[in-house]
Amino acid sequence: MSFSDEMVRAILDGRKTVTRRPAGGASRKSGECPIGGPGDRIAVRETWASTAQIMHPSDAWVVYRATEPEWGENYEGWRWRPAMHMLKMFSRITLEITDARLERLQSMSDDDALAEGIQPCHEGWGWHLEDGRFFDAGGPVDAFRQLWDSIYDGRPGLSWHDNPLVWVIEFKVVEVKK
Repeated sequence: MSFSDEMVRAILDGRKTVTRRPAGGASRKSGECPIGGPGDRIAVRETWASTAQIMHPSDAWVVYRATEPEWGENYEGWRWRPAMHMLKMFSRITLEITDARLERLQSMSDDDALAEGIQPCHEGWGWHLEDGRFFDAGGPVDAFRQLWDSIYDGRPGLSWHDNPLVWVIEFKVVEVKK
């Protein structure tokens, strides 16, 4: 399952213990979460790179942008690879699903938004953007609404306003490779 850099940091910090994903038609009808059910383990996919681009492959290792964003800035030919292209063998974080259920997106509470990784700051509530800026909102649910719409707005039936059915997937971290 893919996560943004900020959400990977929230998982590593213990602030993110749930994720919401749109429920597709087939999974809504079957009632079975396509990602998995309680007890299933899933690999976290995140933006990554292999140092094999700049080193001999036998000496190479994997670098993760969520925790080492400046790593490759001084190397010619360096490039970050999108999370969706991460092979499972390169994943450093393994999650175990503790619950998976269908809900309407707007049924979430402030506590639910906090479990999604939304965090308080001295200016209000929000999350950090990939460029380092902090996105601010009026409260946890409003911050999550804006985060959701930054990902899904413009996709028919998936905006916050549409109040789609979503899979609420609760998880715990079972492994973080060093």
